[in-house]
Amino acid sequence: MGVAIFASIVIVRFLMIGAWMIVPFTILDVLFIFVVLRWVLNSNNKIEKIRCSSEQLIIYRGEQQWQFNPYWTKVIIKKSHHPWYSNRLLIRSHGKSVEVGKYLTEEEKQKLAHEIVESCKSYTLRT
Repeated sequence: MGVAIFASIVIVRFLMIGAWMIVPFTILDVLFIFVVLRWVLNSNNKIEKIRCSSEQLIIYRGEQQWQFNPYWTKVIIKKSHHPWYSNRLLIRSHGKSVEVGKYLTEEEKQKLAHEIVESCKSYTLRT
């Protein structure tokens, strides 16, 4: 809303001095900012839920769902080969693996891994 008000002031000012060619570009700037903000807001809705009981560990991500037996599940923190990339937190069982916490920091991934291990009675393997 603030950008639109500021753009309106800019448009009125340039129209008053006769520089009407600035108006379309100002409108394009406002539309670009609006589209980028909508895209960022829509992409920030990435939610993962992890539920664990003694019988199953279930990971929900949007419409997708993965089920594992906690007894056979490994929680793996896979180290990256390059310092620019973050480590990966994987939940693996019987050849299937799912990366969780992709957007978490390293400390948050460590904490999540320990919480999953404690609550699900699975174990952690670091590679």
